[in-house]
Amino acid sequence: MPKNDFVDAFVIADHLRFGRIGKEVYMDDYRYKALQTLTRARFYAVQNLAREKQRFTNYLFLKCSGIAQASDIPNTSATTLSLMEHFETVDDLANAKLDELACLERELRSR
Repeated sequence: MPKNDFVDAFVIADHLRFGRIGKEVYMDDYRYKALQTLTRARFYAVQNLAREKQRFTNYLFLKCSGIAQASDIPNTSATTLSLMEHFETVDDLANAKLDELACLERELRSR
């Protein structure tokens, strides 16, 4: 079979689904170990990111459920995170002085 991404993906999927590949593949090469390490690191990073996004969404829902239910509002920006950490309630944010918000904005820009 030719060696390209489509064929590789097909062979891997075929093996995982049906176990039809009878020839044992030697995977003890250092290149495969490096690829295995990178693939596992990416897998764990994606899992952690999904877990943290879910935790933040739960936290956001506890503080202000109307924002968390609106699916068109991106709620994982650095500004949103800082606002949620700085203000205890939505009322605190609404009643904040303009100078306090400007100071917080300057602090965010300096990071």
